[in-house]
Amino acid sequence: MATLAGVTFTPAQAAGINGGWQGAKEVSCQGAFSDGKNLHGANVRVLTYKDVVVWTGKVDANGQVAFPRPKEKFYVQFLGADNHMVEVDHAVIKP
Repeated sequence: MATLAGVTFTPAQAAGINGGWQGAKEVSCQGAFSDGKNLHGANVRVLTYKDVVVWTGKVDANGQVAFPRPKEKFYVQFLGADNHMVEVDHAVIKP
């Protein structure tokens, strides 16, 4: 059974989800499970530090997702199969 690999955003490269800013207004990322398959269909939530959900979506067929950059501090949750979840704090996402 595959689990979510670690989550990191560029420039801190690691196995799992990699991403970065698209311009100054959008964050994009791409990811994979530990067995190398992409995260197609995984649920994604963007939340504020007050745990308010500001965006929800799913990873596309190419294992990618993009969302509007929130104006306040945020973190991102990726929920894969069997409720495996990985969270990424905004502080590791660099423009």
